Amino acid sequence: MRSSAKAVVLFSGGLDSILTVKLLQDQGISTIALHCTTPFVGNPSDRFKDSLIKTYGIEEAIIKDLSLQFLPLLNHPKHGFGSQLNPCIDCKILFLRIAKEIMEEKEASFIATGEVLGQRPFSQRREAMELIEREAGVEGILVRPLSAKLLKPTIPETKGLVKREELLDIQGRSRKRQLELAKRYGLKEIPSPAGGCLLTDPSYSERLRRLLPFLNKLSPSDAIELLGVLRMGRLFMIDPEHLLIVARNDSEAKGLKALQRGTILTCNTSTGLMIGEPEPKSLNRAAKILARYTRGVEGPIQVKYEVNRTSEEILEVTPMPPEKVEEFLVR
Repeated sequence: MRSSAKAVVLFSGGLDSILTVKLLQDQGISTIALHCTTPFVGNPSDRFKDSLIKTYGIEEAIIKDLSLQFLPLLNHPKHGFGSQLNPCIDCKILFLRIAKEIMEEKEASFIATGEVLGQRPFSQRREAMELIEREAGVEGILVRPLSAKLLKPTIPETKGLVKREELLDIQGRSRKRQLELAKRYGLKEIPSPAGGCLLTDPSYSERLRRLLPFLNKLSPSDAIELLGVLRMGRLFMIDPEHLLIVARNDSEAKGLKALQRGTILTCNTSTGLMIGEPEPKSLNRAAKILARYTRGVEGPIQVKYEVNRTSEEILEVTPMPPEKVEEFLVR
């Protein structure tokens, strides 16, 4: 029997969020999937959006790019960072505030997430979960079906919109019960439990931490565009005002060339992108570093460069010595 209730599900695409949708659908509750993206997490593609409706029987899928709202959290998250540069508590508060807006806009009955009590040591402790509810303004209207029986009854439960007895009491890091549920629901593909946020990766976080002073000098739109390519290539802090990214393969070179801002440098087999206002000294240093990664060429090398995709110019440089290149490398 179909319920009159409708839920906005904060949908990451991981197994827990899929199971949350299934548990609500078992009760006849309509589901709207809200998938939030930042430069570090999420899939913004229309193909992914369409697949949610087709694969999981979701009534509607909404993708929200929260990059601009998320950017300040990299510097001063109110509730601090997790094990790396991940402001998980502040991030979840942001996502839930957006979910509440969608709930009101779509006239839904409540919000649901796939959170599991005790699964993540920073953001899914009981105290943290209660804090997140309060600061997001969703106390009483946030249902966590996988752990609901271990938490306080919510308004949708007390009103009978959601049958509490059909919700679960999962806690901790083990995925055994989730995998059993996945089998019961006939899920053919089991997503990774990791959540996929780049900010939980130690090497990426360390790289980003070193670059934050530089990123903070850029406009928000430029910073967001740059964050999207920080996984690419080798990074070099030429000076406090200029960053060079050197592609390691053809795929990375193509990605760098697709960006609309910055100075593209090319020489034979190498491609680089310099961020920052081009000036003779910085351009010369960038060209020398790029030349170091050009294969099969001896002596002076011609490096072509284009500033913001305008006219092409040429610099002739000698490759920088390897030991000098190391001084500028961001590891």
